[in-house]
Amino acid sequence: MRTLSPPRLQFDWTPQAAEVLTSFSDPSHPRALALLGPTGCGKTAISSLVIAELGEPYSVLRIRGVSFGSDSPYLAIAHLVSGTVSPADTPVSVLRRLDERLRQISADRPVLLYIQNFELLDSASAAVLSTLLGAGEFSALITCGPVETQASLMGVIAGGMVEPVEIRPLSIRTVHRILEAALPGTVPYPIAERLTRAAAGNPVRLRVLVEQALAVEGLQFRDGVWSLSGDAALGESGSRTDTAFLGVYELLGEHERFAINALAVFERLSIAGLMDIAAHANLEQLERAGLIIIEGEPPRYRLASSTVNASFLRSLSPDLVRDLWRQYGQRVRALEDTLHPAAILRATRGGVRVTRDELYAAAFTATGDQRPDLSDLLLDQLGPDTAETFLIRAGNARQRGNIQASEEFASRAALVATVSAEAAQARALHILNALEDRAQVAQSEQLLEAFTRWQREHASTDAVALSLVVYCDMLIASHRGRWQRVREIAEEKRFSRLTPAMTNVCLMLVAEALCVQGLQNEGIALARRVFPDTLNLVWFELRDTSVMAMWRVLQVRGEWDECRHLAAVLRERFPQAGSTYAAVGELVDGFLALLQGRTERAERPMRTARALFAQLDPAEGAELGRAMEPLLADPAALPSTDIEFDLQGVPRPLVFLGETIMTRAHAEGLDLPAAILTLVAQADAHHLRAEFGYEVFPAAGLIRLLLGADPGTLASAAESVRRARTVISRALRHSSGPLSRACAAFEIGLDRPDVSGAVRAGNRLSDMLGLGAFVYVGAGEAVGATSETTVPENEPEGLSERERHVFAALRDGLRNREIAAILGISPRTAEGHVQRLYRRLGVRSRTELLAAYPVEGRGVTSIDPGSATQPLAAVTQLRGRAG
Repeated sequence: MRTLSPPRLQFDWTPQAAEVLTSFSDPSHPRALALLGPTGCGKTAISSLVIAELGEPYSVLRIRGVSFGSDSPYLAIAHLVSGTVSPADTPVSVLRRLDERLRQISADRPVLLYIQNFELLDSASAAVLSTLLGAGEFSALITCGPVETQASLMGVIAGGMVEPVEIRPLSIRTVHRILEAALPGTVPYPIAERLTRAAAGNPVRLRVLVEQALAVEGLQFRDGVWSLSGDAALGESGSRTDTAFLGVYELLGEHERFAINALAVFERLSIAGLMDIAAHANLEQLERAGLIIIEGEPPRYRLASSTVNASFLRSLSPDLVRDLWRQYGQRVRALEDTLHPAAILRATRGGVRVTRDELYAAAFTATGDQRPDLSDLLLDQLGPDTAETFLIRAGNARQRGNIQASEEFASRAALVATVSAEAAQARALHILNALEDRAQVAQSEQLLEAFTRWQREHASTDAVALSLVVYCDMLIASHRGRWQRVREIAEEKRFSRLTPAMTNVCLMLVAEALCVQGLQNEGIALARRVFPDTLNLVWFELRDTSVMAMWRVLQVRGEWDECRHLAAVLRERFPQAGSTYAAVGELVDGFLALLQGRTERAERPMRTARALFAQLDPAEGAELGRAMEPLLADPAALPSTDIEFDLQGVPRPLVFLGETIMTRAHAEGLDLPAAILTLVAQADAHHLRAEFGYEVFPAAGLIRLLLGADPGTLASAAESVRRARTVISRALRHSSGPLSRACAAFEIGLDRPDVSGAVRAGNRLSDMLGLGAFVYVGAGEAVGATSETTVPENEPEGLSERERHVFAALRDGLRNREIAAILGISPRTAEGHVQRLYRRLGVRSRTELLAAYPVEGRGVTSIDPGSATQPLAAVTQLRGRAG
């Protein structure tokens, strides 16, 4: 498959179009190309340029897949087939008639079928066209999404009748560089990520989005840092700009304009709601214009509609907004579970009557979505503040980093509260501000004592008040690293009286405590059971606590790819998040990359963390930011003699990360006995605190040191090596989980006489598990530190991620039970993966596989449990062990 990369700095698709044109230079020789890529990657722009050049030598026939009406048979090709087409027609008869029609047209000039959005063709048209392309008699230019989902197109590609050409969209990293070059100051990476996703990787759409965001102050510049706010589009600032989207809007007919106006007024309608107030024909016209993408329910549709809103909202008059609301407001209310907060605000500004309950609910939802500006605008419509609104404003101020204002609003809420639950929320918010934003743990403990007394005296029967007391108690214990205390609270009688939402959040803290104490199988099972419910909580403080607990559970287990996936989901869902939790989340993401030895990968989240902490008001909320400075700095630049990391107020999980990075950087500059002593001291400290999950990290560092040392050095440091082996075995006895299994496999290598062979196998296992440079040895063997897309030498193409893992393990001599132990699956499942891989590669055994795909420069490395002093059973016993 050929690959076309996007232009970097100039948004010009001419080079890619010119390359595609070479395939159609000889009209007498039919050629068929499929431009493949995600929505908005530029394949339509490239194909349009190509078609514009081929209008003279070819008779271009356009065929387009659309979402609307896709259940109608032969919808896409009906205009090309002679006579009418009905469901009663067979595919063979339609194919014959289409072929006859095309031959008539090709009598004058060769025919070129321009098939857009092949993935959206109705199934009958797709089947007929695939069969026609398989004959190889007509030229075709096809645009399509991921080809794996198109069985009919895969057939003609596999048969060589259609050549696939992959179109890569702009990467987030490229967009980030473009934005930082075009805009002064710091552009946090999440902003580049959000704009890239909203533009679907299309450079032209990206440029329009940036222009629109700047025009309506959606991109705001403060204190040298850019932030993204969709709420500014609702204000009066900014001016209308003449963009490509607005130009298309001027060309739309009256009915199409109605549909686009409704989409902008009611914000992110469900597809059912949109179809109820706009005719299918109108929506199909908008889709053909490239303004909306209707492919199932929300994610991609929401991104497309947000693009439409940014471009067209400024063109709507208050009268038009009011008319649309009056005509369709009740129908939309009936169809939608909840209306988008921006739609509610737009209605009030258009003179539409909105109830106080609707306004309050919209403001609460906007705060939960981490859009504090929009929330405050909605609260302004409610009139004098009450305890409820003071609490929402306190949360909004906290999201902006204005901790002093947050505390003032919380104090006012406590003064006017007439309901125990509201007074309890105000007191809990004071504790969160002191604990998580000001890094004043002792003060938070004092506040908790006062809160507990108040609850017993004034709200002893209120479930919300009791739940908040327990929640704050657990949170402080977690912050302090008192893991046993967290588990003890969960055993107390008061825990059974918590509200369901608070119970789940507190159980996430229990899951974290279990994982840190080495009971990772129990911890992850508990976390996976309760986490999905907490992710949908509107109360953002509770949701953030649960998310960070889940992040740390995955981190301690070594499931770091899942950590990054969770981060991506949260950035997508809450793109405007700017709270302390967002900064800490970026910080943890950067540390995971540093642990893997991927310094370049760590640069983005660390820079973003610095930018987010910088946005906190220095006089009001930057205590935590200042405490984080050692973590934000380059570990290599820190004094090599100072590896103590016990900053007041910094949460214990972050202290652990700092210790791990700094200790490892310090150990790399020492001789073997001193380096072992440093890591052993760190492991002993974790062991004394019963942090057995944390103890695996220095144990992994010790394994790395021992595997990398030559025999002479090991012999001269025999006593230190013995101590290191004792610490490693102790760590693995007390902990479970993928990271422990990986370390157990590496430990086997310590008993192998062929150390270099064990190192090679260990490096490959490290890469398979996503651990990168965390445990790999040797600069020349740094598999995990290279690009994620690097393909090992002499590896077959087209393997899935799991197949690549199994293939690499087989070439390194691992047996089925060893593969099972490393990948965390049963031996029978591993055997099934091996047999499927054999069939795919056309081999019948490991010997044939190694003969077909030899490894240059070395033979097969075998980790044979029979020749090791520690049998492989130690690895499999780690699976499912409680600790």
